[in-house]
Amino acid sequence: MAIHLNSYGPDSASPAQLVLLIFSITLVSVAWLKYLVAKCKPGIFRLVASTPVLVGLLCIPLLWNYQGQIVVRASFMFASGWLGTFKVLAMCLNRGPLAQPRGFLQTLAILMLPIFPADTASDGKKAQGRLYDEAGSPGILMLQGIAKTVLLATVIFLAVNLQIPTILHNLILAFGMVGFLGVIMDLPASLVCSALGMKIIPTFDQPWFSTSLADFWGRRWNITTSSVLRTVIHDTIMEGRLIKETEPTALRAAEPAAADHHHPHHHRDHHQQQVHKEARHKREIRRAIGLTLTFLISGIAHE
Repeated sequence: MAIHLNSYGPDSASPAQLVLLIFSITLVSVAWLKYLVAKCKPGIFRLVASTPVLVGLLCIPLLWNYQGQIVVRASFMFASGWLGTFKVLAMCLNRGPLAQPRGFLQTLAILMLPIFPADTASDGKKAQGRLYDEAGSPGILMLQGIAKTVLLATVIFLAVNLQIPTILHNLILAFGMVGFLGVIMDLPASLVCSALGMKIIPTFDQPWFSTSLADFWGRRWNITTSSVLRTVIHDTIMEGRLIKETEPTALRAAEPAAADHHHPHHHRDHHQQQVHKEARHKREIRRAIGLTLTFLISGIAHE
């Protein structure tokens, strides 16, 4: 008896069945992360324990048909196959939002949606930095999502119905990309903020007002993805360690200064200048390496 393997593929399942399957995978993954992975020591133990979750996140986009459901497949590839896996990898390094104690629903939203919670300092205040600004209230996010939906619809209409020069066509498609990402990022974010009370960073910050390429990529375009890459790649290199330490290191950092107290004043000043110069040089090297690797990984993920 012949067995038709294609009948068991994505083409044989209805969208409702696929959504139910993905929801089941998500629930199991969140429970696995909260009640098993989070109990493991950060590092290789967490990485091994989180392997089933990583495999599941990478397989979710493949459930959708490549031809007929390409938009849905691309959306899940971005949300779970890219951002979701990087958030789990950050958790393995004791970094990122999944490494912090959160409720089940908040963990689910962070894992599966293209959002990134706004960071807070240890004293409860919001951390400084463009990447950690709050996106705004749920109402503002909803309005932004609706506006970008209209933008996307307008771009599709213009691209399909008008014969325009190539350079103008590409410019319109760039605005279409902003609209598409806004639809899949701002609208879910508004629901999450409203239902769970989470504060998240903005997804975009008026990229058309960029003053340089660095300003465009680093501060205005797809800030959610930039924050995920920064957490996993850039911060680990800048700190000089993979696993983020939870205990304060101020006492250990103060020991060399206490030892220098016994040296004459002019020798101590010269020594401090040398230490600061070497530290600044190391930071510059690490920043260059961090930026290079971040762009490299981002390019590979885009491909």
